[in-house]
Amino acid sequence: MGKTGGRETSDVWFEAFGKDANIQQIKANIRNPCIHCNTVFYHAKKVMKVQAHLKKCVPYKNKLIDRMNNVLPKFRQQERIVERKQKSIDESLTIVRQTKFEELMAFHYYVTGTPFQHADCPVLAEALSITGMKMPSRKKLSGALLDATYSRITANVKTKFNPQFSMSTLSTDGSTDVNGRSITNYTSVVAGKTIFEETCYDGLERKTAQHVLEGWERVMLKLSYNVVGGTFDNTTTNKKAMELLRVKYKDKFFQGCTSHAWHLFVKRVFYKPLKNMSEVQEGHEEEADDDDDVLDASFPFASLAKLISSLKEVVKFFDKHMLEKEELLDKFESAGGSHPWLVMPGETRWCSITGMLTSFQKSSSILFSHVNSREWTKATSAAGRLKREFIKTVISAPDFDDNIQLCLHILQPVDEIIVAAQSDDLPLSRVYFLCDSLGSKLTAIDRLSQSQRIYLQKLWTHCWNFLYHDATGIAYLLDPKYFGEKVKLADVDLLISYIAEWGQDEDRPGLLDYKTQVTEFIVWARRQREVGRDTYPHPRLWWEAYGGNYPLLRPIALAVFNMAAGSSSTERSFSANNFIHSKLRNRLSEERVNKLTYIKMNREHYKLDENFTFLNECTDEDDSTH
Repeated sequence: MGKTGGRETSDVWFEAFGKDANIQQIKANIRNPCIHCNTVFYHAKKVMKVQAHLKKCVPYKNKLIDRMNNVLPKFRQQERIVERKQKSIDESLTIVRQTKFEELMAFHYYVTGTPFQHADCPVLAEALSITGMKMPSRKKLSGALLDATYSRITANVKTKFNPQFSMSTLSTDGSTDVNGRSITNYTSVVAGKTIFEETCYDGLERKTAQHVLEGWERVMLKLSYNVVGGTFDNTTTNKKAMELLRVKYKDKFFQGCTSHAWHLFVKRVFYKPLKNMSEVQEGHEEEADDDDDVLDASFPFASLAKLISSLKEVVKFFDKHMLEKEELLDKFESAGGSHPWLVMPGETRWCSITGMLTSFQKSSSILFSHVNSREWTKATSAAGRLKREFIKTVISAPDFDDNIQLCLHILQPVDEIIVAAQSDDLPLSRVYFLCDSLGSKLTAIDRLSQSQRIYLQKLWTHCWNFLYHDATGIAYLLDPKYFGEKVKLADVDLLISYIAEWGQDEDRPGLLDYKTQVTEFIVWARRQREVGRDTYPHPRLWWEAYGGNYPLLRPIALAVFNMAAGSSSTERSFSANNFIHSKLRNRLSEERVNKLTYIKMNREHYKLDENFTFLNECTDEDDSTH
């Protein structure tokens, strides 16, 4: 044995690094490879750390067994070899099972928003001990396993969507997190599938159009697939940003959110009208003041707006007074049938008043008898009696049922568009058809006064003009189901001119060639309808399969039919943000929030490969820090 500093060197060093090893040099390096398994480990010049490694080193254990076998009979040596191999296989299988268990358990924690400290629950550890599995530690869940799961889903997304052929719409919107910080989310829609891209903590309380443009451009340039355009929420800043983007990227399309546009339509009918409808045609959007609770008597829908406000007060009353709520629930139950509880609409989702109106419509007769009973107006305070009298007046109004029915008639066709536009796979041609048909549906409603019809018609024109852009018209023209049948001939010529100028190809054919192919396409589509063959899959799939017959139209057709109709995907990502970064987990770092949101939103692209393990990602050093 060698000596260093007058003290005998422990034989543990030679067992780990070889009989001829230079122990002084090994101690100076702090990290060295084991001679048995070639694993570089951290020993910090400590014998105890070298011993700990040798206890875990499988090749070293096998060599110790071989030493023991040298003194055994040959038949016993063979038995020992078989036992050793079986034990090695069992240990390997245990490691594989434990690794897969940790991977799946981590994925469960990420998609369900379970706080990481729950991994230290002793009851859970005891339950898992029955199966022989161990829970990954908090640090492993928030560190190595999180990074590995994020990288795996990122790789799967890139594999699933071929960058060479995939086209996408990049949507963006802003909000605030649980701590009140400004965030911006970015999502892509590829072939009708949502892909969450990132959450950006920009720290900007008030964004300008230039900020929106730069953020969208930054994310767009990072994406591997072809971005054909973007969709934005319908704020004033986003509208200005879209105008700037249209000037800068003439080969891309930029749309407002269809769902949000028609939510605003409902808002301007039942909540907050525009002050001067005569200015709508000129593009002005001057709204009533937020603190103006009294609607102008000249507003055509003042009575319906007042009804909506009154019904919300009725719902609040029953939600706050438990005794009255129980009495009304008992009457619902004794009446039998379907009587849903009174619904409170969302604060900013104005079209959610449909649920409230439906609940009052189904419970109208029971509510009427309930508020007209002798006991109803009895209250201990004057304020309570006034509130009950107010509710009785609202429910007992002679036109109560008729006004609710009128509200629902207005909301029903608008709801159809909003619900349809929440799908990422809704083609813009369908948006054109639904929005264009809405005007006639609204003016055909019975019981509307002349002033109400005029207001709805102007408001519909205002919203539709905002949504209609070149991509919408081109999609309607090139959809084999519609083939632009409702578009005026002059507008068709304008669309064809845009198609001919679209893109960056300098050697493009002349305008006449484009007109010829559009005409041939329309003639073919019309003949297909005449013979009853006008049922098609998504127009994107049709142009992918048969677009070769119209080579001049195919590139722009694929672009517009890969455009999303709205920014619903981004709204869903905010829900995921709030689910993960909740009040109970308000100290999560920005990086972890981004990765956890990415995993939750893109969880359908997660795939467990039997040959995949996290052994390379989760090293012994990671375990030692837990």
